[in-house]
Amino acid sequence: MKRAGCYIRVSTDDQAEFSPPSQLREMRDYAKKNNMRILDSHIYIDEGISGRSSDRPAFQRMIAAAKSPQKPFDVLLLYKFSRFARNREDSVVYKSILRNKCGIEVISIKEPIDSENKMSIIMEAFIEAMDEYYSLNLSEDVRRTMTEKALKGQYQSSPPFGYVMTKSGLVPHDEESAIVKEIYSRYINGESCLSIANWLNLSGVRTKRGSKFEKRAVEYILNNPVYCGRIKWKTSGNIVRNGQDNGESIDVEGEHVPIINKEMWDKAKSISDESKMYRRRISADDARTSDWLSGMVKCSACGANIVKSGDYWRCGRYVRGKCAVSQHISDKVLKQSIINSMKRDLSFVGDINFRRQSYGEHKTIKALLNKNAAKLERARQAYLNGVDCLDDYKSAVKSLEKEKQELLKELKKENSHSRPVIKALPDILLSKEISGASKAQIMHSVIESMVLNKAKKTLEIYYK
Repeated sequence: MKRAGCYIRVSTDDQAEFSPPSQLREMRDYAKKNNMRILDSHIYIDEGISGRSSDRPAFQRMIAAAKSPQKPFDVLLLYKFSRFARNREDSVVYKSILRNKCGIEVISIKEPIDSENKMSIIMEAFIEAMDEYYSLNLSEDVRRTMTEKALKGQYQSSPPFGYVMTKSGLVPHDEESAIVKEIYSRYINGESCLSIANWLNLSGVRTKRGSKFEKRAVEYILNNPVYCGRIKWKTSGNIVRNGQDNGESIDVEGEHVPIINKEMWDKAKSISDESKMYRRRISADDARTSDWLSGMVKCSACGANIVKSGDYWRCGRYVRGKCAVSQHISDKVLKQSIINSMKRDLSFVGDINFRRQSYGEHKTIKALLNKNAAKLERARQAYLNGVDCLDDYKSAVKSLEKEKQELLKELKKENSHSRPVIKALPDILLSKEISGASKAQIMHSVIESMVLNKAKKTLEIYYK
């Protein structure tokens, strides 16, 4: 008697006939008639998951079990081949693993194919192609339906803060809608998004997901046209209706009641657009100067990077509303403090050596070594989880170790060229002849990190 495993999948679109109990019931009937014994420990079920991807928990557990040396079952039963995959590439790859590598027969109980007949190859390929066609066609139908609803002004996503979804559509939430009005009022009257986020958090207001408000959550509310009664919907295709080509997105009057009037929305949008232009200009200026201090200084309160905005530095998490301490300090004061501290710390230092290779080459090799380590960890996890057998794991480790040694050899070659360049680190930071990128390279090669505590007026420097 053959041992049988079962794989069952049902997506959110499937009818009652594809429910897990109905699929399993028919599989048990098939097994009984064909002298098979279904193993209860090898019934794998994925619910509410599309077959377009192989990244399914139960599916991957089933493949891992099949690849194990014990080979727990001889046959894998499916209700239909479409339950296995709706992607021809995944279907071919994983069926090949089961049949050729593991010696496990894959059977669709509703699409019986005589494996001894050469025509079975064509028949199964035809079924796989039809399954993929059905999936793609269904996606197009769903997208078309959603686009039509959007054109009618109907909201289709999860309700944003300030609204609840009812059978008739979006309806303003009494308490939340009042908060939305207050957010717009404060912003128009000069408050920043960060300040508004802090006010919301101190007031105990939470997002739809129960999280604290960040700066970007406030920005989203201020830039979402749904609050002034508009519906924006993005579509990947051009939808033509009444001779009109709507292009990549739809922007129409919604059926729901607006929380914000058009005048208030336009004022907030104008302020937001000006703010974005200013931030882009500052960001471009920062990128051009390539500041040597970027990524070096940490906030003593939360450990996040102190980031530059214009001529000042602040805690990066404070900017997003996640830290209560701003650490606000001018660029000039911070850098002078660092240089003064280094002069005291490095007064005993003679020559300081640093690598001659280009920063880009050094960074590339380091990045490749990090990727190599990540690949090795993934291979280890695949073996521990039973996805790969011991031979596969050994082969992967051997290949990755060889790659690692070659990279280390290159890195050693680059590091072998060094020369004395300065008598003290502050000299190079004060020099106008050295680029910001070079200064950053030297800083990262000598300093581990720096911690700023503005309240205590301290700056701790940790050297490597």
